[in-house]
Amino acid sequence: MNPSDQIIAKQIEWAKNKGLPLTGSRGDRGRKVYTTNVEDNLFQPLSDQTRANLEGGDGGELAQAEGIPAKIQALHSSAALAVNIFDYWRGSPDLSIITSSCGLSRTDAAVRGELRFVRPCIFALMYTSALSRLNYWVEFLESNPGIGSGKSPVNDGSSAVALSF
Repeated sequence: MNPSDQIIAKQIEWAKNKGLPLTGSRGDRGRKVYTTNVEDNLFQPLSDQTRANLEGGDGGELAQAEGIPAKIQALHSSAALAVNIFDYWRGSPDLSIITSSCGLSRTDAAVRGELRFVRPCIFALMYTSALSRLNYWVEFLESNPGIGSGKSPVNDGSSAVALSF
């Protein structure tokens, strides 16, 4: 079994263990790797701020059509992964636990800032000619010692670290 299939198999097992019904990408058609609602694929309900960020992005993560689940309902959704890892920290006055866990700051640094999901921006990948849309953006205030970061690609003068999922 290749690694991708193995991960998806584990995700399906997780859903079954939680008693979550799964649907295909076209309802009854397609591989059954989508939850029947958005909340079932998330650790906590979407905050209004996160919902607004996702709706403002160009990925269509929450868009649903009749019989077609939203992208974020996929067990393998990178947006669901980002929301499940980072949304909890949105209201925290000190982001040092999550930033140091990701290797973005020293463990003893007090980190203040704002977490934003699907901030609309395109950036050129260093050493390649490829362009990529950021799925997840972590933006910190200028006065954060211990953060190794560059200037924001939106040129607003803030220090930023981008995590792409």
